[in-house]
Amino acid sequence: MIRLARDTDIDVLEKIYIQAKAYLRSIGNNIQWTGEYPSRRTVSDDIALKRLYVCEYDGIIAGAFALCDSPDPTYGYIEGKWRGNDNYKVIHRMVSAHTHPRVAKACIQWCQSHYDNLRIDTHQCNAPMLTAIAYTEFTYSGTVYMADGTERMAFEWFKPEKYEIATNTSIETPRLLLRPWKQEDVSDLFEYASDKDVGPDAGWLPHSTPHDSLNILNAFIKAGDVFAIQHKQDGKVIGSVGIHHCAWNCQYLPIAGKRVKEIGYVLSKNYHNRGLMTEAINHVTQYCFDSLKLDAVTASCFSYNVPSRRVMEKNKMLYLDKVTEHVATLDKEMTLLRYYLINPTEKDR
Repeated sequence: MIRLARDTDIDVLEKIYIQAKAYLRSIGNNIQWTGEYPSRRTVSDDIALKRLYVCEYDGIIAGAFALCDSPDPTYGYIEGKWRGNDNYKVIHRMVSAHTHPRVAKACIQWCQSHYDNLRIDTHQCNAPMLTAIAYTEFTYSGTVYMADGTERMAFEWFKPEKYEIATNTSIETPRLLLRPWKQEDVSDLFEYASDKDVGPDAGWLPHSTPHDSLNILNAFIKAGDVFAIQHKQDGKVIGSVGIHHCAWNCQYLPIAGKRVKEIGYVLSKNYHNRGLMTEAINHVTQYCFDSLKLDAVTASCFSYNVPSRRVMEKNKMLYLDKVTEHVATLDKEMTLLRYYLINPTEKDR
């Protein structure tokens, strides 16, 4: 639960901020929250101004943040560019007691459910905060400077209705129909998703039963961001293409500060080596640029997955980097190749 902080919370919040400063020092961040700041007086003033909120679980304060009005003088000058105007809210002094997971993400998402335009900043050494920012769809706007002259990475978020996928959208290509999923697609989904050579290449385990496929299909329908790939000639669903939030877009220069989605795709092994996925992705990227008005798209694949890499390259995506991550669904460390494509009209702006 998120609620306004009260005077009776001051003692607890003071301790949480002291612990947070110690944690920042332990991870090598000697720039943020130095000296007494944020102090007991800071907490008291924020409460008096009715801008300090706490995140509670079963009556225990797990975190807090200040939600401040615009304009923020710190954001008056930026080495970069803000997309919005001066009507925004600023998230400051975000803190977690480390008693519950993903507290910062929960606080940010609460703010996003109540406001249309948010700004936030943090230091490049603050990896936990950068992770929370990335996973809540902020985009990097540039560098701002504190009163003491130290740098901060500044981010901005807008309510995303303007470039969300329409749930009834279909995309037609010469050989394929990309359309919303239907309940009757479950047998086709199970046919390719149960193949031991399909799911792991995309980062998920093969489906064991049709019930597994039905659960996934229902999730696709609810999310509304995954197309079923129907083969026109055969009349069956042979794969999927998803247009998802890109959790890493704010940290990489070529796509920093841009409206970005990540494309994920999978195809039945029986339809490989026909250029079908290249055809599908070509039309999906055009849909992202022309209809969703995105500035860029990204995609990734495991380093050994040459066919998936070739799909990205044939669609003129550019190599960004190679990273090793723990893939929870497979419970192993995997090396990913990441690619991106800038909207051609964005290059001309």
